[in-house]
Amino acid sequence: MIRVCLLDDDASCLMTVGRLIKKICRDCDVRTFVSPHDALDHYVTEDLPDFVLSDFKMPMMNGVSFIDEMRKLGYNGPAYIFTGRLEPIEATTPISGIIQKPLQMDVFREILRSVH
Repeated sequence: MIRVCLLDDDASCLMTVGRLIKKICRDCDVRTFVSPHDALDHYVTEDLPDFVLSDFKMPMMNGVSFIDEMRKLGYNGPAYIFTGRLEPIEATTPISGIIQKPLQMDVFREILRSVH
């Protein structure tokens, strides 16, 4: 079972991407969060995920800052930023890559295979 942390402040995007991940990866347990603070609070007491996919632009905390906070909790796995932005994103913490919205199924399928 691959534990996926999916974070996006847009609830409809979160639901769509969550369903897509479950369709691509039947052995994925997808935890969805609309708030980075809710996700961080969850992972303080629960097992850390195997894979993180976070939206970049959110009102409370951007995706890079969220991944940085997850790293402080001890998360060392793959972490991707999911964005519709076209300009480069500066990362101050290690990220595995940037995935452009809308999500391309074949691209995401390859990324999930690397986690297996």
